[in-house]
Amino acid sequence: MNKLIIVTGTGRCGTSAVGRMLNAAGLPTGPDFAADDTNPHGFFEDSRVVAYHERVKAGDTSRLMEYRGYLAGRVASSDAVVKDPRFCDPGVWDTVEPHLPDPRFVILCERNIEETVDSLVRAYGMARGQALQLAIARRNAGRRLAEKEAHHVVQFHTLITDTASVVDQLCGFLGLSGRRTAMGCAVDPNLWRCRAENA
Repeated sequence: MNKLIIVTGTGRCGTSAVGRMLNAAGLPTGPDFAADDTNPHGFFEDSRVVAYHERVKAGDTSRLMEYRGYLAGRVASSDAVVKDPRFCDPGVWDTVEPHLPDPRFVILCERNIEETVDSLVRAYGMARGQALQLAIARRNAGRRLAEKEAHHVVQFHTLITDTASVVDQLCGFLGLSGRRTAMGCAVDPNLWRCRAENA
């Protein structure tokens, strides 16, 4: 049975890099948001899924059956990747989880909170307090949802400094074979632009 692979985390923590790795492994990530200055290699997000999640965040649950059908279609012919930090926003996971196809595997990306906050401030111009609140809330929500799912945690520091080990771990977790070189080449170490002093 084909599986749904969910990539989530705080944002600015390697979710796009992991999405790019999985895409390089031949796993479809869905319609990709174009790259921009904050994410020069692309977001590897499914724009329709993001739109559904934004509706849920706004309190609109009227299209959840459509959401269910869309994701069922994504996994009908192959494994599929859905990457979105919004899974970790308040209320989103609890609302959409009953509509997600099985089996599913969660890849939770984490990063030093100080670095995450610095990156949110730099990328989006957020106030530091707002960025800290968002990062902590999403980190905690991600950990709670991961406890109930088959999951694997990817640490941003390791993703950048020991990419080969992350590739091996992801291949083992997801049962992938081949394309390890392509997956490793998908990670750009130059994207580690905000570093904690003790990193």
